[in-house]
Amino acid sequence: FPSHDIVEDKFNSDGLGSTKNRLAEHGLSCDNIRLLNFPTRKDYARFLKMGHVFLSCSRSEGWNLPLIEAMACGTPSIYSECSGQLEFASGKGIPVKIRGEVEMRKFYPPNEVCQGNWYEPDFKDLEDKMIEVIKTRKKCVKSMNRLIRFIKTY
Repeated sequence: FPSHDIVEDKFNSDGLGSTKNRLAEHGLSCDNIRLLNFPTRKDYARFLKMGHVFLSCSRSEGWNLPLIEAMACGTPSIYSECSGQLEFASGKGIPVKIRGEVEMRKFYPPNEVCQGNWYEPDFKDLEDKMIEVIKTRKKCVKSMNRLIRFIKTY
């Protein structure tokens, strides 16, 4: 399997403390996943361009700068159909439907004060969109390979 780079985030609403712990908790740890802390801007843009897809299916988003950056790099981008990102992403990315809202309080320890709701993505729709992106990419790669073979004949 190819190596996969994940830029480490510090958001900690699940009590696991790090992305490394989060991956292990869900059985997703393997030698092919590398966590990166604070890559340079140049490396970050390179990672976005190398990606087959950018996935940002968060439960809450204000403006979602990483989604803008991925779209600017030309990387197919899947995002939750909610919040501020709809102002720039509608019609340009691949939206995932929202099933409804859940109280944020559910995800925090009882003694922490938190107000508001999070959006709950439709995970079946997310699965369908991811499969769609993979199939489309495979078709594009096949077409590109045919084009390259055609060009080499001249």
